[in-house]
Amino acid sequence: MKLIFEKSRPGRTGVLPPEPDVPEAPPLPAGLLRSSLDLPEISESEAIRHYTALSRRNLGVDNAFYPLGSCTMKYNPRLNEVLARLDAFRNSHPLLPASVVQGNLQLLYELQRVLSLVTGLPAVSLAPAAGAHGELTGLMIAKKYFREKGEERDVVLTPDSSHGTNPASAAMCGYTVTTIPSGPDGRLDPEELKRRLSPRVACLMLTNPNTLGIFEKDVVAAGGLVHEAGGLVYGDGANANALLGKALFSSMGFDLVHLNLHKTFSTPHGGGGPGAGALAVTDSLAPYLPSPVVGMNRNGYAFISPEKSIGRIRTFHGNFGVLVRAFAYITALGSEGLEEATTQAVLNACYLRKRLEGHYHVAYPSPSKHEFVLDDSGLPHGVTMIDVAKRLLDYGFHPPTVAFPLIVHGALMIEPTETETRETLDEFADALIAVRREAESDPELVKTAPHSTPVRRLDEVRAARKPDLGYDFNAVATAATGEKGTTEIKLIVDGALTGAENMARDEALLAEGRPVVRFYRWSPPCVSIGYFQDPARDIDLEFLKRKGIDFVRRPTGGRAVLHEHELTYAIVLPGNFLPSGIVPSYRKIASVFLAALAEWGVRGELKGPAGRPDRSGSCFASVSAYEITVDGRKIIGSAQVRRRGVVLQHGSLLLAVDYDRQAACLRGPSACTAEELREKMTGLYALKGEIGIDTLVEGISRAFESEFGVRLTMH
Repeated sequence: MKLIFEKSRPGRTGVLPPEPDVPEAPPLPAGLLRSSLDLPEISESEAIRHYTALSRRNLGVDNAFYPLGSCTMKYNPRLNEVLARLDAFRNSHPLLPASVVQGNLQLLYELQRVLSLVTGLPAVSLAPAAGAHGELTGLMIAKKYFREKGEERDVVLTPDSSHGTNPASAAMCGYTVTTIPSGPDGRLDPEELKRRLSPRVACLMLTNPNTLGIFEKDVVAAGGLVHEAGGLVYGDGANANALLGKALFSSMGFDLVHLNLHKTFSTPHGGGGPGAGALAVTDSLAPYLPSPVVGMNRNGYAFISPEKSIGRIRTFHGNFGVLVRAFAYITALGSEGLEEATTQAVLNACYLRKRLEGHYHVAYPSPSKHEFVLDDSGLPHGVTMIDVAKRLLDYGFHPPTVAFPLIVHGALMIEPTETETRETLDEFADALIAVRREAESDPELVKTAPHSTPVRRLDEVRAARKPDLGYDFNAVATAATGEKGTTEIKLIVDGALTGAENMARDEALLAEGRPVVRFYRWSPPCVSIGYFQDPARDIDLEFLKRKGIDFVRRPTGGRAVLHEHELTYAIVLPGNFLPSGIVPSYRKIASVFLAALAEWGVRGELKGPAGRPDRSGSCFASVSAYEITVDGRKIIGSAQVRRRGVVLQHGSLLLAVDYDRQAACLRGPSACTAEELREKMTGLYALKGEIGIDTLVEGISRAFESEFGVRLTMH
């Protein structure tokens, strides 16, 4: 898919602004003006199609199952969206006097009351803008509470399974954080808690159920120990959707608890917001709540400031639209509906766990509530949970949370939520089971996934450290012209790498999309198979295993081939660098190799296609369209993949051929006898004698510069 800037054409417009009907404003100072602005120039229809196409590439709860553990990515009723957009809610300015927004204040007041009922705690603030903000608010309250009691308490205890925001919020508030290791059942160990309690402990921060999806059965006893030591018990209510109507935070001994209204109570969650981390507290802590809260006086509903308030923690009065949705959700369901939602959330998680536990290792044996955690300890051939998550994308599912909680190595955290049907859960379970089987029979397919998404597997470390978030107009414009002497293309010559390393490197270059020419060797020898091939059908897996030959799946078409005595290349170019269409682009790149062969005294020719195929070339398996031959026998094979306007042509210059090993590797449609291969293939060594790798690279580089009019620069 092209970027909107690539679709831009000078002078094209899709907007006709009306003539101004107001007096002309004074001109801006010259220092604030610029002579040009790099904005796309595009028609209205192209703009509509572009952004519609982008929306279709977005994966969310409207078009896919989204079992993101610990984040409750569930479908939310559209009615609540309509209610939040009612004019009286949407257009009310937060500085209007209380007398003209009595309906809004009543909603906030009633929401405070129902959240008090949900938690069992008497006082509620709706001010925090997110769950972590609610944590920070609660810890600020604890700090002021102990300061007024004359106690110096500067330590916060957190289990090692806690959400990362718990220790982060405590540290931001100036506390020293002490971590308590979990027991073998995945729960807080009361004996470990005892050893860490002291007169300096202000709070224990505890999530229940915890991030493993396990209910903390000793929560009352743990809270009692903390209270005996003079501390407070803070509840991370991010997993409240496993408790609604079943248990009260107050009954478990919590003094403060925040609720993620945007997760549990209907606001669509994701994309960075909006959120709401309502905070509920005991009577003794109510005077410290942030200002203001909604109360009542003789004039009706009004904002009031608690007696010992910690003050404002943000502008205005919370994310009001989120609060409207939460109130609508709670009142529509009622107490019985909330309890049913909890029952369904736990049932769905337990059902999925039972379907999967025979295929994946469950991290902890304790019973699950609304979510559960698998790990990759039983996966074969070095396949990891990250690989499994990537492969799920090819099945149309957003992957669950990977690598959290941190106490589980290779974690996959699954939360199906209450809104999914059994049929959806079965489809998801079937996909995960299928991936597990692929890890056994075709591990490279899983390790190189995803294969069907607009963006394939990226170098995630590089993407995090060096994100490419801008559009380089100059570089793309220069590359597009291809004018001699104006462009440099990166030249990479790699040492011998494994098949998986080479495929991952090519994928990363394709995803980056910048012009590059790469040469490399394979170590050990490797069979690559096309994306549409079945390894059990097309290659002899037992022969490969006996001979120590690796195999990988490449993201192109074509047929299986043994890479052994050859120089392999990957040429990545923006689509506008090449002639349009598959045939001309193959001819353009083939001209480079024909020129290099001529330099070595070898006359080659490009075998023309019988028609315009919709798949790629076929590497060395047999002579096919777009292959370079000498006297009718193939010497250079290639295959091509196009993605987001970028072309990757991958192939090899055949140096020598072991016809018997090549033939022994192949089965099914790829099968050839050694004699047939002798008729179809030959190596450069047989034609010219031995040529060093440096000589090969230099000759191809010179030909590339001559044909494309650009300079290759070694990196």
